[in-house]
Amino acid sequence: VENNNNLRYTSGIRMWPNPVQNYLNVWYQSADHDRFVVSVISMSGVNMMTTSYDNVNGQISFHINVGRLARGTYFLVVTDSNGQKTVRQFVKQ
Repeated sequence: VENNNNLRYTSGIRMWPNPVQNYLNVWYQSADHDRFVVSVISMSGVNMMTTSYDNVNGQISFHINVGRLARGTYFLVVTDSNGQKTVRQFVKQ
């Protein structure tokens, strides 16, 4: 785990396939059992989409429809109820 202010780079999140064409599958694990927010951010810093989920048992799997995004590299940012951000990079084909 590498901490950088509020950014946390950790293995508590997995996503596949990467590169992705339509649906990005995400598995997220956290000791925090509250609502969390998932954002897709472009390389230029534009928030392309935001969705919230409830993490009731410490881990959750979901998928994100990225089919309408332009080809390129994006960041998946998961923000927990304490403001901690977990960041992963993916490529949209």
